[in-house]
Amino acid sequence: MSQNSIISLQEFTTLYGKYSARFIEIAMSYLQDRMEAEDVVSESFMTFWDTRETAELPESLPAYILGIVKHKCLDHLRSRQSSQKRTFNIYEQACMDAKVRILQNDSLTQKLFEDEIVTIFERELQKMPPMTASVFYASRVEGKTYKEIAEALGIPVRTVTREIQNGLAAMRRSLKDYLPLAAILLYNTVEKL
Repeated sequence: MSQNSIISLQEFTTLYGKYSARFIEIAMSYLQDRMEAEDVVSESFMTFWDTRETAELPESLPAYILGIVKHKCLDHLRSRQSSQKRTFNIYEQACMDAKVRILQNDSLTQKLFEDEIVTIFERELQKMPPMTASVFYASRVEGKTYKEIAEALGIPVRTVTREIQNGLAAMRRSLKDYLPLAAILLYNTVEKL
């Protein structure tokens, strides 16, 4: 073969016939899929053919083409991994959406969770120091503003803010297992108190 000059179609056909089966086996070791391996090898030979006039060809054309095959295999694996990750994320989101819809539509399940959340909420409210409980209840259940609470209890707004933060921290710890569901049900739950 005339490696240093432009390769002829006859030389290319000979090269393809001699090495394509071996390259397909190598691509199979990467991709574990015969059709994909065959496609990669065909693409690699076509890439070589398309760039034969502009690329600086080495002494060993089979090694050069094998390098193209390996790079294309790695590209396919990256693309496959990215596609699988997107598919998994879509599947995971669809499962979560389905679970949320089931929980929202299943009134018995919703009622059970609401009752459990209300029980935990009331229990945590009773555990809080009286000032924290009063401020938290006035804010979250009665819907009063920080200023209204401060005026009603005769305390600074800064104290109201601190007490609400303490109350939220206590509720967050107690409801940590319910947070995904609590976000859905919290509005209805607090209204019922």
